[in-house]
Amino acid sequence: MILESHLNNHPFFITFFQKALEYVYSIHRELKVAREVAGRNIVEAQKKYKTQQDKKAAPPEFKVHNRVWLRSKKKPIGLSPKLCDKWLGPYYIIIDNQNNTYNLRHCDDTGNSVR
Repeated sequence: MILESHLNNHPFFITFFQKALEYVYSIHRELKVAREVAGRNIVEAQKKYKTQQDKKAAPPEFKVHNRVWLRSKKKPIGLSPKLCDKWLGPYYIIIDNQNNTYNLRHCDDTGNSVR
């Protein structure tokens, strides 16, 4: 505290440090405004992109008993992803659940189903 009160009265502190603090505070205010503007612009751009995407998007038209292929993102240990099968199947749809999800059963199999 004694050092702080001494520095407050020192000519160097009065001339340079206070100006530096004012500069930092002014930049801080400008950055806060810039962040708010950027946030609003991002939200607006996301809405714009969504409306454009919704114009082109169509829900999938799968029905029960349709034959489909299942995309697999898993890769066996030790194999390159480029060399693995990306599609598994064929399967057929046994149950149409909500939100475009389906229960599948392999065409050669009569046992377990795949979700």
